Amino acid sequence: MLVLFLLYLVIPGAQVLYFAAHQPLLSVPVVLDFSAAILSYHWILANILTASKLPLLQRHFPYDARIRFHIVATLGLVVALAYHALFKILGGKSIDLITWTLLVVILLFLLTSVVWIPVPGLASVRRWLRSLKIPGVTHAYDGGKQWHRFIVLFLIALVGLHVAESSFIQDPAQKGALVPLAVAVLYFLAAFASLVLIRLGAFRVTATLAGVEEQQGILNLKLATRRPLKYHSGQFCFVQAKVGGRKEEHPFSFLSVPGDTHTSFAVRMVGDFTQGLSQLPPGTRLRLRGGFGGFHPRRSDRALCLIGGGIGSVPFVSVAKDLARQNDPRPLILVLSVRSEKEIPDLDELRRLEAERPHFKLKILVTSQTPVRLSREYLAEQVPEREKYTFAVCASPGVQRVVLASLKELGVKPSRIRTESFDFAPGLG
Repeated sequence: MLVLFLLYLVIPGAQVLYFAAHQPLLSVPVVLDFSAAILSYHWILANILTASKLPLLQRHFPYDARIRFHIVATLGLVVALAYHALFKILGGKSIDLITWTLLVVILLFLLTSVVWIPVPGLASVRRWLRSLKIPGVTHAYDGGKQWHRFIVLFLIALVGLHVAESSFIQDPAQKGALVPLAVAVLYFLAAFASLVLIRLGAFRVTATLAGVEEQQGILNLKLATRRPLKYHSGQFCFVQAKVGGRKEEHPFSFLSVPGDTHTSFAVRMVGDFTQGLSQLPPGTRLRLRGGFGGFHPRRSDRALCLIGGGIGSVPFVSVAKDLARQNDPRPLILVLSVRSEKEIPDLDELRRLEAERPHFKLKILVTSQTPVRLSREYLAEQVPEREKYTFAVCASPGVQRVVLASLKELGVKPSRIRTESFDFAPGLG
């Protein structure tokens, strides 16, 4: 969090203070305009850098653990850009081609992100964009993401050109502020390099498909990797495969545990990509990039309550197996809500672990057989000593909202809740 504070506030704040201190006549609208411009510049680059998901950078400011921060910063970026643009236009300043192009590219950048990222307050915009079914952009999850990445590269170049021709750079009175700007240039280059490296296939591990099993619409993929893939239980990985003549990359949760002979994933078959994976023959080569996500247990967690809905149970099955392998003595409550027990991967192993480990409790809600749901009353009964537990929730947005509301009513602090949701839509997955 300290690095994010530095990138998003300290460095741009230093430039704003220097600018204000060197104004012969302090004008609040002018200072606000400069602040909007500088914050936009830094927030664009910082967002790109954190979202690039380079393994080294993930250790210092993990994107998945700060996804809400990323979304809020983007919404703040929109407000800052709007003020900056309106200030220049209403002030009679002519807008050159680079600036107009930059505004259009930023708009496309935001629209492509809304297609595959559930931004709060923009659900209706997201549905409208998907209804357009633009080939390769809105219909496929992977298509929207790839266009988003492509636009990022163009966006970085335009931001650099726009700043280079700005009056800020040309004003001798502002030379002292070039020190924090120089720092910004460094992570400008880092952001660009990270995207290029990812596009070239860096940080990916080659794997061979060892087996595929399907049960109750759940696909279990078992892969053999040429070199170990570094991940924690509870995390997810981007799996790249060629399906239907097209190469795509999608995020899947690990079912395996670090140290297993094979890397395995369990995914719900809901789209063309997952359907295509079920038809791949053994020996097919895939590429993996990960792990990502913040569901892995931390040393500061005194006790854990993991709540999974549907396919959201997968990361928690991995965590339960990993803690048992490490002989971890911390209390663990695993609550799984599914339509059928057959949806739960490695269920027999979970029941064996519950019988062997007194600190592990397995609670299964089969929604097709009982009216009981993940309500306030149910969670209060299953987790009586809530003050010592850290909660993790992985479910569809609807189920997640119910669980979070229940935990809030029970007095659980937001700092002790970790969440991750998934959203199945036609053509996505």
